[in-house]
Amino acid sequence: ELPTKVIEIAKQTIFRPTAERTTKADITVGGVNNLMTRIAKCCNPVSPDDIVGYVTRDRGITIHRQDCAFMLRLLESRQDRKLTAQWGE
Repeated sequence: ELPTKVIEIAKQTIFRPTAERTTKADITVGGVNNLMTRIAKCCNPVSPDDIVGYVTRDRGITIHRQDCAFMLRLLESRQDRKLTAQWGE
């Protein structure tokens, strides 16, 4: 679970109304809905794939499949940018 401070920062900096979201499905990241998320082109996750979020510098949170090779390489050096994610109901 994300610390409260991280969730508050995320809400202030990457919150977008539902109509402007870049994803095609509801995704909850760290227990929070309506964050600016993008579906990764490298692995193109679809429901019900197991997914994980990666905090980018300027594009919000990118959603990858948990077994995405590109994501696994990124996380070798940047575990601090990994967030839990799940498909909405």
